[in-house]
Amino acid sequence: MLVFAVVLCLVAGCAIGAQHPDYHCKGGPIEATCIMEHGKVKGFVVLSQIHGKAPLSVKGEVSGLSHGEYGIHVHEFGDLSKAPKHWVKTMIYSY
Repeated sequence: MLVFAVVLCLVAGCAIGAQHPDYHCKGGPIEATCIMEHGKVKGFVVLSQIHGKAPLSVKGEVSGLSHGEYGIHVHEFGDLSKAPKHWVKTMIYSY
């Protein structure tokens, strides 16, 4: 559960962080992709917006999680400097 929540938080932060005023985007589509692999948990999450004011689309697939309820939350900016290092090194992400 924690792996999925942390991973999605990190990648969501990357996608939303693209809207930060310091990000130089010309208003086109914005997309962030995260590929997860941590033990038996594997999957991907893609966050996208057609432009900065459009709704955020979250799509993905995760396998290897135990049965139960899971939740996510989204950070406003994609600053990974305070993320626990043992989580950051297991992520592959791009934006």
